[in-house]
Amino acid sequence: AGNVQSGIFAGAGGTFHRYSSVGDGRNVWGVKARIGYEFPLNSTMVRVAATYERRFDADRIPGATILGFTGGLAFPLYGEAYQIVDGKSSAFPSGGVSEWYLTMGTSVTHTRSPAFESSTTINIPEPYIGAFTFIGFQRRLAVGARATFQYLGASSSTTHVRVLPRVEYHSASGNFHGPSFKAAGHMVIDNQTFDGVYTILGGTQLGFGGDVSLILPRVPTSWTFGLGVNRLLKDSNGGRPAATELRLEIGLDRYLFGK
Repeated sequence: AGNVQSGIFAGAGGTFHRYSSVGDGRNVWGVKARIGYEFPLNSTMVRVAATYERRFDADRIPGATILGFTGGLAFPLYGEAYQIVDGKSSAFPSGGVSEWYLTMGTSVTHTRSPAFESSTTINIPEPYIGAFTFIGFQRRLAVGARATFQYLGASSSTTHVRVLPRVEYHSASGNFHGPSFKAAGHMVIDNQTFDGVYTILGGTQLGFGGDVSLILPRVPTSWTFGLGVNRLLKDSNGGRPAATELRLEIGLDRYLFGK
């Protein structure tokens, strides 16, 4: 598929976690490493990796070992394969344009600590899955939904499912027409269930929200910087109060190019 890279990748670095409570805060440092493989599959880049993290002992927080696996579509694709002509991106796709785009990934982590019960966390997807279609208007207006699923299991388990039906407006009709912006609004449907040894608690919390994003193309990638807010209404059945969420989103899309 042209000049698409593939092969083994590896990395290592440090981690920092801040645990806070009323009038008290503790810092936990650690190290993390990963090794994996990425490869093109038709018009999609696929990435799989194994991860290892060691968190060191801190004040009243024992150390822990986290083993993990991640996989999925490492770089979101919008169904368009652009062509490079004389070292520059062509203004038109090199093939047919799909009206759909899809992003998704997943992770599984297992945490072991001598002071606490071992637990397994599953995130499907990581961080979210989204499916959208343009509905005309010069390929600027899109409708679809994002969704997340998280499962945390030990002697008790917690299941968290969130769905966000969305409408998005893109100021540019193409992905490499220069800097542009995206504005979106969505509904929030958030279900959380706690299955304990003797009790099961849960409920669905509704809400609404939106976000604005700045998109900066840099062939063959496109950076997205966004700010968003969600307002969750009170969930009387599940006992969750009304809440406001503020979000900072940073994304990177990588596109496949032909020769």
